[in-house]
Amino acid sequence: PNEGHYYLLHMFVNNNKINSVDFSNIEYTAKSLIDSSYNAAVVSAEYNKANFAFAFCNCVNLTATYNYPKNVINMASMYSNCYNLVYTPDIPSTCLNISNMYINCYNFNQKVTLPNIGRIYGTFINCYSFNQPVEIPESVTDFESVFWDCTNFNQPITLPNNVTSIGRLFSGCTNFNQPITIPNKVGYIYSLFCNCTNFNQPINIPKSAHSVTSLFEGCTNFNQPITISNSSISSFRDMFKGCTNFNSTFNIPVEEYNKGSVSSLDLSGLFDGCTNYNIPFIIPSCTNSISNMFRGLKYYNYPVTLPNGLSYAYGLEGLFENTGAYNHPFIVIMTIYI
Repeated sequence: PNEGHYYLLHMFVNNNKINSVDFSNIEYTAKSLIDSSYNAAVVSAEYNKANFAFAFCNCVNLTATYNYPKNVINMASMYSNCYNLVYTPDIPSTCLNISNMYINCYNFNQKVTLPNIGRIYGTFINCYSFNQPVEIPESVTDFESVFWDCTNFNQPITLPNNVTSIGRLFSGCTNFNQPITIPNKVGYIYSLFCNCTNFNQPINIPKSAHSVTSLFEGCTNFNQPITISNSSISSFRDMFKGCTNFNSTFNIPVEEYNKGSVSSLDLSGLFDGCTNYNIPFIIPSCTNSISNMFRGLKYYNYPVTLPNGLSYAYGLEGLFENTGAYNHPFIVIMTIYI
């Protein structure tokens, strides 16, 4: 690499001996530490910038690093699979990418100051011990999967007003149970609380939301009323799947759907496994799939009117499977084209 470029990308990958690193003299040592055969030109064309992506990937015995050099711009997956990591310096303000930075750092539980960037993805995935306050910069618009499977995480979170995507943000955070306000610009909230088994807080669904599949899937304690006002959402697949305690009102704009706000609506698995759910639900006429929709409901016994646009080849599969109470006439009308 040319003088002034610090390419530490992949530098210690799979090194299971190293346990700590001090970057104090990186300006003078970087060139001798990097495999000279690595084509640094494909990484960055900027002068005097440091790329640490994947630098310590699979360094399973690494416990700490110290004193980052200036001008670090890329820390994506820097510590991936560093199972024993417990300490790192503050992330430099120059850093532009911290995607998956601490993924699978099982023992990591240090407060981290996030840089002022637009996209932060998967930073703490599978950090099972992580449970520190996190302040999200106002610059962030994409904040997906950041705490995915942080099973111990249970801290208050304030989402910035400009954020538009928070899919899988708390997915698998089994201890998470904090009030949260979803900003009005958010569109992607799919799997937001998936498998948050302790979560049971009131939630606002903004009209901007258009991706809600598996939103509360596996939230076994969740039992809060939910109102959807956006009639352009085309899929509620598995939204409450496995919510065994759920028995609250779920309102969607049925009249708008009946007027054709979307060409087809997927309700498959909507209440699948919601054993206690027992509130009438009207299926909009544009629905094309209700497979597994009421599967496993012990008490549900309200008439179901089949929509005209239903796909009978797959749309009815498992509809009333393991529903002990349902006892109403059920008419299937099929049109055969010859």
